[in-house]
Amino acid sequence: KKPIFPVLLIGSSPFFLLKSKQFEDMRDGLSATPSPEFIENLKVALGHDAKETKHEIQFDIVKSDVREFECDVLILKHAKAFYGADRLVRNAFKDHAWSGDMELRAGQHLFLEETSGHICAKNVLFVPTVGLAQFNYSSIRKLVMDAFTILLEKKDQKTAHDGEKLHIAMTMHGVMSGLDENHSLNHQLQGLMDALTSLPNGLDTIGRISIIDWDLSTTERLNSLAAVYFKAKKIDWNDSLLGLPSTKVAEDETCPGEIEEESYALTLTSKDAFTGDMFHYGIQQPVHAMGLLCESMEISSFSLKDEETILQPNVQRIQRSKVIIIDVDCIPNNQKEIIYLLIGCALG
Repeated sequence: KKPIFPVLLIGSSPFFLLKSKQFEDMRDGLSATPSPEFIENLKVALGHDAKETKHEIQFDIVKSDVREFECDVLILKHAKAFYGADRLVRNAFKDHAWSGDMELRAGQHLFLEETSGHICAKNVLFVPTVGLAQFNYSSIRKLVMDAFTILLEKKDQKTAHDGEKLHIAMTMHGVMSGLDENHSLNHQLQGLMDALTSLPNGLDTIGRISIIDWDLSTTERLNSLAAVYFKAKKIDWNDSLLGLPSTKVAEDETCPGEIEEESYALTLTSKDAFTGDMFHYGIQQPVHAMGLLCESMEISSFSLKDEETILQPNVQRIQRSKVIIIDVDCIPNNQKEIIYLLIGCALG
């Protein structure tokens, strides 16, 4: 059996009793336009997918302290030790046994239910990942996918009330590990898209996703970068609402600003300089204009006593970089000898 699509080109009256239910009226000639329903029916008959259903989910990037942001689940990275946001949250639970030093091994995670007012998030998920020295762009995407896989497996637990969709919050990943801000956000967003559109019930379970950061200028930059990403992926983002397809978001379109991960300039600077205008506008933007990623190495905590653990991995990063930038003004005098040692070892 083959489908039939009657089209009325001439004539003063319908030739079927059910009128337009049985034919497409094209009697106006070149000025006539087939109805959307007719086109979609043709697509189905030809083996093409019908018009894809868009799922709306709220997405925002906001300024907030992780301890004060209200959400159903706060996702935190645990890179073999407590460092930034996970340390702040751990310290908010000083009276809990789990808040002491711990190491989440591969495949393990910690889901803290009912935070009881210690922080504003109702639940906290600590997701283990590789150490900071090994944490790269692929690690960001894997972290997001691992987190959402765990959450969706726990969807029967009381992480939302009365069947409401979950509000998930997470921090920006990669930048404080020295990775490029633009490239890190692209990978985090792609990880979110992968999780929402490829995991079972992802779009049915998650209602809102928030990326939070304590610095206002950072959130403003990230919002601008996110807009570029979604535009490149042809994803609507209006008034904090994302219109997502039912199928996995394609990866074959290169995001503006994406570069080969080995093509980077490395800036040696202090931790405090990462969020300053000098770094973002005086270093990062010119580096991106050169077609390079802008990565950084924070050396203020280095000590010559750590020679075995510090030298080798960082010398390799310096050797692989295309350009080395040293922000001398941001480095204390007692740390400059380490700079000379690293550069000397790297350049021979």
